Amino acid sequence: MVAAALLALWGLSALARTPSAVSDRSDQPPEPIPTTTSPPSALDDHWVRLALPGSGELREIAQAADGSMVAVGGPRWGTGSVVWFSADGTVWEPVPDPGGGIDRAIVASITAGRSGFVAVGSVPLEPFDPGHGTAPAVPAAWTSADGHSWSRVADVEIERSGEVADRRGGMHRVVAGPWGLVALGWETSGSSQFAPAPRMEGRRYPGRIWLSRDGTSWRLAELKASYWVADVAVTARGLVAVGAWSGGRKMIWTSRNGEVWTPVPEQPVREGRGMEMVGVATTVSGTVVALAAPTTSLDGSSLVIGQRELWSSDDLLTWEPIKPTGLANSRMTRLVRLGDEVVGLAELDVFEGRGMAMWVTRDGRSWEAGGWSRLDAIISLDSALPRLLGGLHSTALGGPVLVGGHRDQPSVWMVAARPIEPTVSLPPPPDGGGHWVEVGALGPTAGSWIELHGTPRGVFGFGERGGLWSEDGRTWHRVENELGAPFRASWVSAVVATPSGLVAAGADVAGHARVWTSPDGRRWTAGADFGDGSLFELAVIGERVLAFGTRGGPQPASGETFLFLAESPSWDIVGERPNEATTLFPTTQPIVGRGDELLGWSWFDEPRLLSSRNGLDWVEVTAPPGD
Repeated sequence: MVAAALLALWGLSALARTPSAVSDRSDQPPEPIPTTTSPPSALDDHWVRLALPGSGELREIAQAADGSMVAVGGPRWGTGSVVWFSADGTVWEPVPDPGGGIDRAIVASITAGRSGFVAVGSVPLEPFDPGHGTAPAVPAAWTSADGHSWSRVADVEIERSGEVADRRGGMHRVVAGPWGLVALGWETSGSSQFAPAPRMEGRRYPGRIWLSRDGTSWRLAELKASYWVADVAVTARGLVAVGAWSGGRKMIWTSRNGEVWTPVPEQPVREGRGMEMVGVATTVSGTVVALAAPTTSLDGSSLVIGQRELWSSDDLLTWEPIKPTGLANSRMTRLVRLGDEVVGLAELDVFEGRGMAMWVTRDGRSWEAGGWSRLDAIISLDSALPRLLGGLHSTALGGPVLVGGHRDQPSVWMVAARPIEPTVSLPPPPDGGGHWVEVGALGPTAGSWIELHGTPRGVFGFGERGGLWSEDGRTWHRVENELGAPFRASWVSAVVATPSGLVAAGADVAGHARVWTSPDGRRWTAGADFGDGSLFELAVIGERVLAFGTRGGPQPASGETFLFLAESPSWDIVGERPNEATTLFPTTQPIVGRGDELLGWSWFDEPRLLSSRNGLDWVEVTAPPGD
């Protein structure tokens, strides 16, 4: 059984197409990628997901002046990062050897500056131990003119004059402004450890802010006291950063040029349990919005559903609370500027089945909540929720782009102003093999698992919630019964192709051994009912189809009928065998045809290889050595 809901396609080519939505009816053509007539919005119901090969997630994305985009990511827990590049958002390709030791580092954030791309993160000083969960590391930065070739910056200041020289830590956020670059991170003593989850683990230690003109050298800014700095945004009045003071007190700082940071005199205050500022963004009108969340879920990985707070300010000094309806039930973890909109990425209560949602505003005060019905139809599996970690407005696509991960697979979500069919471009495998590429997730139809049966005509997929059919492995259709209702069965054990169509065997929902026939794989008609039991295999000899089955219920007593054979097209039982250890009759898969001979296995007392010319009379054979 292939116990997975993500279907993969083996290919020798270098391209993988976008995930295909599942058609509602078998007579419908594949659903086209939708587009919008008005300017794309984060609230549009037209999101398309492109699943990238590999495991982990994408943490951040940046865009150059020419519209090209670079996304960085890696495993959610552990070291080693990857870089993905796209010239226009429609074709994404991995950077196979980015350089600068990125494949051994933790790259947490990326931005685009005057001279190209700049990324920040941390470099472990010793191998990461998954069992221990931590490793000491130092802050690190990388630069690239084109997004393909990267160099690690040698000059990153990790102590100020008079401080202890043996420092450790990392960077987790970087932004670009008219005066240069600002990076956020943390520092601690050399004896402390760090776990590779920067937004969560770094908040245990004093926050630091670094400055750079072009990303090639970094120096520490003046930020006094032991504060954790979570996010930073560029405004018309300078910079604003948010974070927390020990004890769960929300903190906001402002700076004209990044050199000196001053706490806001009137900090937003909330009575009750600890809250920390976790996100900040500037709207198109200049209003600044800050997000606060309980201290237990800053990294976005916890399922804790806690009160969120939104605050807005027009002057960076006076802050007012915002209370959009339903915010108390959300898991909003970050604010992202997407063109003219600021988006709060929110995960609603997974146990209520409401999935992922977004909160969107243009002015910072009026917010609209929206679900992702198309996104859910494509990627929703069981109760798993995607982790959306970064985003931007793509000038090439004319719409929003988000990055993150879903079920440990890096992913890009996008809405375009024109019809698109995003693809992945992969270099040829070094050993001449092929690539596995996700072409869609079928959880709403198939459930949490699916078993595939391949035939020359296509692939039949059977899961706990029904059946699917595909001629090419890319586009999948729901399987129906003869009445047009969804196909249902307890299980499907085998599917074979014949000159006149397809035959499936297994057990129906009543637990009866059953065959089904179909002319095209999309609509199936129930055939003979053999009573309690199951058909475990089908075999083809010429134009005949043989169905092998067992009686159901308690194990029959010795001598009672246990195994039986039925033959198409009438599906009459043409042979039965008792439950005896001496029985020479196949009892399990596979039963394969070799010319006019059938080969099968019997497992009554010991494995025996059997041969038959008619499917009814079997003799034991000796397999050649190594066969």
